[in-house]
Amino acid sequence: MNEQVELPDERRDTRPAPGAAYLSAVLIALALILLVAVARPRAVPVPRQAVIPTNAPTVQAQVSAVNADPPTPSPTPNPTQAPGPKPTAAPVTVYVTGEVRRPGLYTLPYGSRVGDAVRRAGGLTRRADRIALNLALRLQDEMQITVPRRPDPQPTPPPRATPKREQPPIVVPTRVPPTPPPTSPPGRTPSARAQGGPVNINSATQEELETLPGIGPTKARAIIEYRRAEGPFQTPEELQEVSGIGPKTWEGLKDRVRT
Repeated sequence: MNEQVELPDERRDTRPAPGAAYLSAVLIALALILLVAVARPRAVPVPRQAVIPTNAPTVQAQVSAVNADPPTPSPTPNPTQAPGPKPTAAPVTVYVTGEVRRPGLYTLPYGSRVGDAVRRAGGLTRRADRIALNLALRLQDEMQITVPRRPDPQPTPPPRATPKREQPPIVVPTRVPPTPPPTSPPGRTPSARAQGGPVNINSATQEELETLPGIGPTKARAIIEYRRAEGPFQTPEELQEVSGIGPKTWEGLKDRVRT
């Protein structure tokens, strides 16, 4: 008799089917991928800022430049217009002293020379050292011009005395003096001008000087006194240094005198 034997339940095969296990593994993998994707931090994009160079003009500066007034053009020179007067330099004031006729303060134009200042002071005296003075030197304000005096000549030593020999006296025979020529009135002598020549102002007497045009007793004595104090005249022009003889008197004398 064939009897079917039934096994107990615990001995049955309870393993799941292969298809169900594969599906479960796929679902678990998808869940892990989704979890990782959600949990990973995302990068937040930072807005990019524009970089402006420091030397670039700002908008405000550009607006100010637009609103500013246009530059005023500089006036162009007119070639036909005459140039204005140039500024003139101030005059200079100098003090002239020494061997000049009129020492003192004098104001001269800018650029004048020492010779101009000496002429303003009346010129040099006859004792002035003309070689030591630079007449071409340009003047400066507050300058003092001292005209030096010519050094006196060195005295010559006296000659050695020689013994004199006695000589016999000389006997001069007596002669009758010749008749003298007619003389001029008292107080007057024949002048050199009457004899055909100019008067020597270094040796002329007062009477001879009075024969000159414009020279009377007073001026003749002044010439002699000046000649004694200053020595012989070196040139006829030095007569102008005598007191009382001016340019007008000199014009009448310059052809009648000599040294």
